[in-house]
Amino acid sequence: MLKPVAMRAKALALELNLSALNRRPVNVDPDWLVEYLDMSETRAKKLIAAEYGISQSKALHLLKFAKAMRMSDWKSNQVEGV
Repeated sequence: MLKPVAMRAKALALELNLSALNRRPVNVDPDWLVEYLDMSETRAKKLIAAEYGISQSKALHLLKFAKAMRMSDWKSNQVEGV
């Protein structure tokens, strides 16, 4: 109760270990998402979220990152001038 009024709820949650000061890491390697890359984003994010126990927005973020990695790998493997 010694905390400022605006900070009381957050301070209580921190002291009871109900929240964290930082984001928790996600144990999903983008390489594991290869099987989802050819699906629609909506279906893929729902399946990824259910399988790995993460939010759909985080699943979509990881899916887009995996697609970007795949595209950069594809571009780096292209032989120019052929």
